[in-house]
Amino acid sequence: MLGQGSAKILFALAVFAGLIFSPGGHAQIKGELPDTLPEISSRADSCALLKQGQYAALDKKANDLQQDYEAGRMTDLSLLHDFRSFCPEMYKLEEKYDAWISAYPQSYSARLAYGVYLSDLAYYWKGHDDGNTLSPAQAETVKSYADRAMQELTLSIALTGRPVISFYAIMGISALSADNRTAAQTLDAADKVDPKNFVVRYKYMATTLTTRSGGSLEQMVGFRDDAQKAGVPEQQLRYFDDLIADERAWVAYCQCGAASNIAR
Repeated sequence: MLGQGSAKILFALAVFAGLIFSPGGHAQIKGELPDTLPEISSRADSCALLKQGQYAALDKKANDLQQDYEAGRMTDLSLLHDFRSFCPEMYKLEEKYDAWISAYPQSYSARLAYGVYLSDLAYYWKGHDDGNTLSPAQAETVKSYADRAMQELTLSIALTGRPVISFYAIMGISALSADNRTAAQTLDAADKVDPKNFVVRYKYMATTLTTRSGGSLEQMVGFRDDAQKAGVPEQQLRYFDDLIADERAWVAYCQCGAASNIAR
């Protein structure tokens, strides 16, 4: 488990970084990694347990999955898919998550699942808007959910040894405010607890290294090479290759558009 010192560092990171929603932030990038049918079925089962208030069974199941990952019996990608929001009915479940937390306040999985849920609500209210036309009330709603998500996720990181999915979700929250500094610090923290992690690296490339996020194609290619050197499996490196291919197409399109405008 991470020590109290590490938890304090990450809590300070959260406070410094992304708790203030910036109207200039960018929305979540498309291309989230696809689920398998067993993962979809597992989340449906978790949803049923949550709705029925079977918190003991849900907590055991979720923490067992985390332990399977930490023991090397499960990939971080599969774990991520199991911890996506359990239920599609996003606005009817906050009391259920509160009750789960109340029953198991020191449960890593309860804190993580609640943080993911609140993060999804922040992104829902953010929508596809670039942030410039959100009303003050809408911006405050996004900020409120993002703050609460960051609080739960930050608390979660001290409750298990390899909180990689927490770092993934924190990366998503930092993307709301285009906080690349927090994203880089979060990536470093994830790499320390799991040097071969895939999901946090993927999130970092997708939300921080693209040209639309202030990065570049060259940075993405270099990052992919570094991931390969770190031991990320070839099958997962293909996801990076897909992002790079999409970025090449985007850069080519933008350059053609610029050339076309100049010609006019």
